[in-house]
Amino acid sequence: MSLVTGNGRGCGRPCGRLNRAALAERLAFAEAVGLRPAATLEVFKESMAYSRAMDVKGRKMIEKDFTVQARLSQHLKDVLLMLDAASDAGLSLPLSETHRRLMKRAEAEGWGDLDNSAIIDVYRSARP
Repeated sequence: MSLVTGNGRGCGRPCGRLNRAALAERLAFAEAVGLRPAATLEVFKESMAYSRAMDVKGRKMIEKDFTVQARLSQHLKDVLLMLDAASDAGLSLPLSETHRRLMKRAEAEGWGDLDNSAIIDVYRSARP
């Protein structure tokens, strides 16, 4: 479901996709500190932090299966549209701005045609 403004701009999908970026961060952190990603995902699913992104994208992130369900570049386009609408309304969206930077970095790495779950590799590639 997308929420639509009077001028036809929506925010439902990009808002929900921010959950994917947060999930990617949590899973990358779990991997980095030596936790088993699949077990960690199951714990996350039972927590107050649960989101459908865990069901839809969690395994894809863990298994590095970036077969396209939703292209990363399309996801970025939606985030940019939402940021434009917020700017027009005089509103700052710092979390969405961070999300934009993550997506831009993923696109710069050449992952734009992959599934948007590939955002986890932004975190993985940031490791020293």
